[in-house]
Amino acid sequence: MWQSHKAVAQALLVKMAGSARSLVVACGKISAFICQGDCMASLLLDLALSAERMRAVYQGRANRILVQSRDGRRVSVPAHHFRPFLTHEGVYGCFELEFNATGQLLSLRRLD
Repeated sequence: MWQSHKAVAQALLVKMAGSARSLVVACGKISAFICQGDCMASLLLDLALSAERMRAVYQGRANRILVQSRDGRRVSVPAHHFRPFLTHEGVYGCFELEFNATGQLLSLRRLD
């Protein structure tokens, strides 16, 4: 059943109420609902994508990568952000995704 962006965001916000920094992922866009002070939010992502799985991006069958962060949040990231980390084996490692209060991606870097 299809739900509007607003309905999904509101449902997730209710689930995460009470945290100092509540974030919600709705249709691939990270939106910050509560952010105290100058906040630069980040998520840690463990990624293991084989070259075969990444081939779907280059064949036009996929353009986003859905990842679950270490704290359990699901994030949909445009696949082109992972191109600098692609090897013949694929994309593997721990990554830090950093974004501002409006949900704009500021940086994506490999930690290991």
